[in-house]
Order: sequence, then structure tokens, then C-alpha cells
Amino acid sequence: MTISKKDFIDEIMPFQPCSNGIELIESCKDMTEVFKKMDGGYWRWLLINRPQFKDTCEKYKGFEKMGGWDWVFLLETQPQYADTCKKYKGFEKMNGRSWVSLLKYQTQYKDTCEKYNGFEKMDGWDWGTLLENQPQLVNTCKKYNGFEKMDGSDWRWLLDRQPQFADTCEKYKGFKKMDGYDWRWLLETQPQLEKYRR
Repeated sequence: MTISKKDFIDEIMPFQPCSNGIELIESCKDMTEVFKKMDGGYWRWLLINRPQFKDTCEKYKGFEKMGGWDWVFLLETQPQYADTCKKYKGFEKMNGRSWVSLLKYQTQYKDTCEKYNGFEKMDGWDWGTLLENQPQLVNTCKKYNGFEKMDGSDWRWLLDRQPQFADTCEKYKGFKKMDGYDWRWLLETQPQLEKYRR
């Protein structure tokens, strides 16, 4: 796709959240130079707002510059890029936290997460956050020992938002991991869980 610097600034840059993009464009002699200098974050931003720049991104190796978080943000809004993500090893760049962010909104990537060992990369905070948003993944959490990874504050966070996990917390000795601060916080919103305090 061809576009002039002026049209790029006028039509596309209003979506750009910071002024650095305009400075980059103005410092370059033409759009070829702009595209060559754009980092993964700029490519991600451009593709989220203008997916028709996919071929341009490929031509200027923008996909190769994208990191795990860039892929997450792109897939959250433009899931049609899943095959491109696979082609450019974007899933392999994701850490546990970035997988959680993606799965919070796009559970269709569950099998992909499993294939690329994303669940093994998750820590206790990641599991608590994932279950807060996708409680139906409880069996996946068990399969990958996610409950064992959770500390007291992870359990408090999850129970504050999903109190139906109280029996699971007891089974995995999560209540014993909670300190006074965790209990104060939890009982403010879920006073019925006092019975688990020993």
C-alpha cells in the first residue's frame, strides 16, 4: 500500500497515542524510510488501526520486529492475524503474563497457548488473574499445577472476585498462605468467607 507522508500524518496519525510517531515521520525523507525505521510497537499500532497495511508490514519486516506483547495487543483486536503470528514466531515470544492478557479476551487461543507452553510459563498471579476472568479454565489450572503456584495474595485476589473458588482454595491450602492484610481485604468484600479463617 502506498501513502504519502502528509496523508499518513493526516489520516493515520490522529490514532497514534503519542507525538513520537509524527516526529519519526517528519525526520524521514519519504515513507520508505519511515517504514524501515518503525519498530514493532509502531507496526502493531498501525495494524490495529489500519489492518490493510499487512503487506507493507511484511515488506519492511515489521512482523519480525514485534515482541510478544505487540502480538497480544494485535490479536486482541485483530484475531485474523493468528496465522501471521504463528509464521513469525510471535506465540513463542509470549510470556505467561502476555498469554493471560490474550486469553482474558480471546479464549479461542487456549489450544495455541497449550501448544506453545504458555500455561507452563504462568506464575500464581497469572493463574489468579486468568481464573478471575475465565473461571471455566479451572481444569486447565489443575492440569498445569496453577493452584500450587498461587500465594496468599493471589488467592485473595481471585476470591475477592470469584468467591466460588473458596473450597478449591481450602483444598490447596491457599487460606493458610494468606496473611492478615489478605484477610482484611478479602473479608471487606466477601465476609461469608470468614468461616475458612483458622
